[in-house]
Amino acid sequence: MPVILAVDEAVSNIMRHAYEDFAKGTRSIEIGFEADEEKIILTLKDSGREFDPTGVRELDINEHVKLGKKYGLGLFLMRRIMDEVKFVFRSGIENMLTMVKYIRPPGPK
Repeated sequence: MPVILAVDEAVSNIMRHAYEDFAKGTRSIEIGFEADEEKIILTLKDSGREFDPTGVRELDINEHVKLGKKYGLGLFLMRRIMDEVKFVFRSGIENMLTMVKYIRPPGPK
C-alpha cells in the first residue's frame, strides 16, 4: 500500500505542477513498472514543466502539521516510502521520475 501512495503522490504532483494548465488540452503520464525478487522499479514520464527537487528543502513534518498545511507532502512521502527517488529532465522533451523500492536487500554480485 505505501508504494501505491508514492505513485499517487507522484501523479498528483505531475498534474498539479507540471501540468497546472492540464484543463487546456490533452496531457499524458506514462507509467512503467518492473519487478523482480529484490525490487520494484516505477517510472513516470511526462512532458510538462520541469521540476528541480534540489531546490526543495527537507520537510519538518511536525512543523508542517502544526501549521495545518494540507499540501506539500508529495516529495516528502515519496522519499520516505521509496528507497530511491531520481528525477531526470530532458528540457522541452521529457521529465522522468524513477522510484525504487527494495523488497529484500540485493544479494552478493
